[in-house]
Amino acid sequence: NSWTTGSALPRTAREMPIKEASEMGATMAFGEKYGDVVRVVDFGQGVSVELCGGCHVENTAQIGLFRIVAETGIAAGVRRIEAVVGESAYEYLSTRDNTFSQVCG
Repeated sequence: NSWTTGSALPRTAREMPIKEASEMGATMAFGEKYGDVVRVVDFGQGVSVELCGGCHVENTAQIGLFRIVAETGIAAGVRRIEAVVGESAYEYLSTRDNTFSQVCG
């Protein structure tokens, strides 16, 4: 989509009280333990606002190719996805295609 290949939506990350994060609609995984102060990552324009401790790209255009490799349920009505992006996604697809060609010959 245009968020990962065209228009670059900038990332903002800031720490705030968990109550404030909840009030602004930040996604919180049910059952996860959070402190009184949390890190909120926001890509704006309704794309993503969530609590996160990991590092992120500076804007969405840096993601490039995006390939979901796994998804699991983490709570009622909540799914977690794992993906590879950018050059890693190209390598993943190339390896998968080579394996498929060898098996199906």
